[in-house]
Amino acid sequence: MGILSGSGNKGRKLILIVYLLVSIVILLFSAFFITQAIQAYTLYQYERGFSLLFTGVIGLALSLYMLSVYMRRPGLIRHKEVRRMVAVVECVSCSYRDRRDYVSGDYVMKESGGCPVCGGKTLVTEIYPEVVGRG
Repeated sequence: MGILSGSGNKGRKLILIVYLLVSIVILLFSAFFITQAIQAYTLYQYERGFSLLFTGVIGLALSLYMLSVYMRRPGLIRHKEVRRMVAVVECVSCSYRDRRDYVSGDYVMKESGGCPVCGGKTLVTEIYPEVVGRG
């Protein structure tokens, strides 16, 4: 598995859709229970109205919490980042510094040839992934 691998992305999307649908269904049932509780109170059925109202309020709180977690966490929906590896080459003698694409076998403090400015020795001083864009 490399940096660009997107395995499991379809499964993650399916889980997010199911999570969102469950919270919406709970919200709809809660609204239904609350309307039934209001109707029960108008018919003077206080015990039934209280139990429906209690169930509706608890369901409403649960669904709103689930939706707030869903909306608050953008990390749940991961966009595939396109990255490339970059190596920084610096001259030991002068202030020459160059960024280039990573070549397989590069490592920090590896000699990278001659300096184009002064002819001195150059070393790889940094290697890091750079985000090019989002897919």
